[in-house]
Order: sequence, then structure tokens, then C-alpha cells
Amino acid sequence: MLELTTKLEATNAGFHSVVIQPAEKAQILHTDDGLIPPPRPCPLIGVVSAMVALVGFTADNGATVLAPVSHLWDDARKPIREEVIPAVVPARSMIYFLNTIWHGSGANTSRNERKGLIVLYCQPWVRTFRNMTVAVDWENLDAISINMLKLLGFSTHNFMGYVDGRSPRAGVDVRKKRLLEGAKKHNEQTQESYISKL
Repeated sequence: MLELTTKLEATNAGFHSVVIQPAEKAQILHTDDGLIPPPRPCPLIGVVSAMVALVGFTADNGATVLAPVSHLWDDARKPIREEVIPAVVPARSMIYFLNTIWHGSGANTSRNERKGLIVLYCQPWVRTFRNMTVAVDWENLDAISINMLKLLGFSTHNFMGYVDGRSPRAGVDVRKKRLLEGAKKHNEQTQESYISKL
């Protein structure tokens, strides 16, 4: 997946878990690029959604349902439940689909939870659902590969997303240095003030 998203110059737009409880109703059908206003069909603004099945996805436990070829529909066309098909897959499988495909979780009529992870990707010039440059622990950036840092938004795209004329990754280093220098200065001033009161 990292290789695919790197070739597409995609950025991670969000990452979260989804648990469909027993007796939970079907999710409203939607697209993952629905917050973006250009009329449909449109070029990919979001790129792909990837779902990891932590347990097997079945028609009974709320497998994600997809409306085939719905990425080609215009704004007036909306899917109905009879048009969707469940993405039935075994545990530890991954499902990929375009962000513009109409989809949603099915109803869970089983006795078990349906557990999965969702990873969303978008074009690097689109505002992401989750701001990874703030969400990721800056102390661990040196341990993350360059491709993964790009995927998380720590690079520029045609100079978009810069910080003081630099990439967000370089901007983090500058800010960390300023924070450390500021903390050191504050500690020195606090110690001087304490000593002067003795």
C-alpha cells in the first residue's frame, strides 16, 4: 500500500477503527470525498480508502457494501440498497476502493462484532481529516522512513505546505530547537531568580 500511495503522491488523510456491534443498523451510504465540493464525476481528489478486516467481513456481520462503478455517477445519481454488494473477505484481508465509490457498513445481524481499520488517502494538496503533522510524535520522526513521512504530510508538494520556506519535517526541527532553547533559558532564569532570593 505504501508503494501505491507513494506512486500516486498521496497523503494519509485519516486512520481509525470501526466496530459494528450486533444489531447495529446499516450505515448511510456515502463517499469518502463527500466533503469536497467539485461536481461529480470528478478527478480523484481523495485517492483510495483501504479497509483492514480484523475479523472476517460477512453479509451478516455488517461487511462494507459498495456500489459498483458509482465513481462515474453525477451528483444527481444516488445509490439504493439493492445496488450495493457486500465486500465479503476473510480476517486479515485488505479492501481497496476509490474515495469516490458510494459505500457504507452493512447491518450487523450476527451475534459478533465486526472489527476493522480504515486508512484514507487524498491528494497532497487537499486538507486531511486528521492533521498527521501534529498527531505524530515529533520525537520519533527520525525513525520513520522518508516515504512514510511524505505519506504523513511531512513534505511539500509543488512548494505547497511549507513552513518558513522549508518542508514541514525541517520546520519541526526548527521548532524543536526553539522549544529546547526557550526551556533552557527559562530554567536558567528560574535558577538565577531562586539564587538571588537566598
